[in-house]
Amino acid sequence: SACDTRFTTLARSIASLAEYYYNSDHIREAEILLQYGINIGTDVKKNYTLLAECYIKKDRSCADSKIEALKEKASALNSLSKEPILNALDDILDKTK
Repeated sequence: SACDTRFTTLARSIASLAEYYYNSDHIREAEILLQYGINIGTDVKKNYTLLAECYIKKDRSCADSKIEALKEKASALNSLSKEPILNALDDILDKTK
């Protein structure tokens, strides 16, 4: 439907703009945008993985618990993207150890 198409466009746009912020070293702005995307139910993998990277860049000591919380949100998704998102977050967690 048109509504689904607009939501998908919004979700992808959030991830793209957040990536621009992240690459421009505006971590807080990227984090706020990505959290919004997750709160509205996006299943765009980049939204989750980039937010995890923001957590690591901002405060490595708190990153693991925040990424675990992200995994809980991703686990609630009813989407084909759920497993790839969870696997990507696990890979990010493995790199922090």
